[in-house]
Amino acid sequence: MIENNFLTAAIVSQVVGFFSAIGSGYIVIGMVFRVDDAQERKRNLHRTFDRLLLCLCLADFVASVCFFLGPWLLPAEPPPGADEAWGEDLEIYHYDALHPQAAGTQATCTISGLLVHVGMLASTVLTACIAISFVLQVTFRWSEPSMRIAERFFMAAAIVIPLSFSIVILADKGFNANIGVCTIVSRPLVCDPAAKGSWDPGTDKRIAIDDYCENDVVVAGQHAELYRLLFMAIPVFVTLGIIIVCMLMLFWTVRTQELRTAQWSARTRNARAMQKRVFIKSILYIGAYLASIVPMAVFYIFNFPELAPGVENIDRK
Repeated sequence: MIENNFLTAAIVSQVVGFFSAIGSGYIVIGMVFRVDDAQERKRNLHRTFDRLLLCLCLADFVASVCFFLGPWLLPAEPPPGADEAWGEDLEIYHYDALHPQAAGTQATCTISGLLVHVGMLASTVLTACIAISFVLQVTFRWSEPSMRIAERFFMAAAIVIPLSFSIVILADKGFNANIGVCTIVSRPLVCDPAAKGSWDPGTDKRIAIDDYCENDVVVAGQHAELYRLLFMAIPVFVTLGIIIVCMLMLFWTVRTQELRTAQWSARTRNARAMQKRVFIKSILYIGAYLASIVPMAVFYIFNFPELAPGVENIDRK
């Protein structure tokens, strides 16, 4: 049953959000609270990487908690006329079938959608900043005072970019109910271009839906499709590009230094060994990002009803 697929998608997002929140919370507690004294806490947060990681974990924790609570924060009441627009032949897409756990209001949906977007985008920006910081330290040998200056720009980007993007989306009333979580979609969902795209222009069903969206309801999030591209998809792929470039630069730097190590003194070799450890740490960290954040971002960006298994078997006339 397709209805079960919708419920399964919501539960999967909750499970992923739950474990992601536990992981991020564990790191925050270990760095800030599980310490013997203030001096140990200061040592835990001494490096630029440590502070960026702390901020990233806090952002991820906020987004993950909202993913976990997401299905319950969706509006309990459907938009007027939305179920009728889908039609009796598409009861599987009626509001209660799409959102069986919904128990919130539009306000709770908007707030959770805002926090999910800010948290995920801040995590994405901070991940790019961490990759760049590795390059600055290993390839360009920036000192700690120089890294503190760069850190200010990193933090500013992690705050300004998510908030400014979110303000634009809020002005369009673009945070609305999707499967399992409030994301950047139109309300009613049937009026979102990605959902309407399940039917070719000119078919009876598409004409009926277009008529409903244009004449019978005030559509919120009219620019949702554009904003998903500009404010989520592009930042994620830009971050992936930055990571790839930074990893290649780090690999080339460490490889070149290894070839020259035999010519240097023991003290210099120790410094190069430290840089190699930083390189290995960066590889492990970025790998964790690719394995956790990217799948969640893909679910967030491309989670639409027309992608549900079995939709191709529905009469679209």
